[in-house]
Amino acid sequence: MKRAPGAGRPRKPIEVLAMQGTLNVTRHGHVEDYVQSPKGWPEIPEDLAAVDPACVEWWNLVCSHLEGMGVLATSDWLVIRACVWCYYSHTATMKLMSNIYAMPKVLGTQKDHDGNDIIGQNGRPLIEIEWRVNPLAAESRKWLAEAAKYAVQLGLSPTARAGLLRNGPDPKKTGGLEDVLGIADGTND
Repeated sequence: MKRAPGAGRPRKPIEVLAMQGTLNVTRHGHVEDYVQSPKGWPEIPEDLAAVDPACVEWWNLVCSHLEGMGVLATSDWLVIRACVWCYYSHTATMKLMSNIYAMPKVLGTQKDHDGNDIIGQNGRPLIEIEWRVNPLAAESRKWLAEAAKYAVQLGLSPTARAGLLRNGPDPKKTGGLEDVLGIADGTND
């Protein structure tokens, strides 16, 4: 969905603000005011699991990374599915290429200065070949780029994780997560 011109950057999720220690209750509101997605591992879609056992491995790998960061929710299933499918498509395309990155294209026979065909040792004319990149290589790169975009949405890139702290904000700087969320002593109701 395209955003309207001048709409600015999309809002940062409330969970990210809380993890960064930048949640301002007067500006952002209380965490309880936002719809929270239930935490936990989403079920792998049956059609994805049936494609290849590698899809199940990648699903579990992505979910375990997100769970380790404390941001895995059951509602993430669609983005995780897209990420796993794109990565699977990339690897399947690489297998189809069979290590043939470049493919020959016959341009014609080689000619001498007089325009006659040059004959090789086997008695046949020598052909002129142009090497071109295998079209599957471009397809593979496209799938990998798509998988990377979904990984960024999930917070699996270094840039996406740059502002997140593993165990919440630094208590020395903010007074603790409870103070940031306004639940320490119940004064910020």
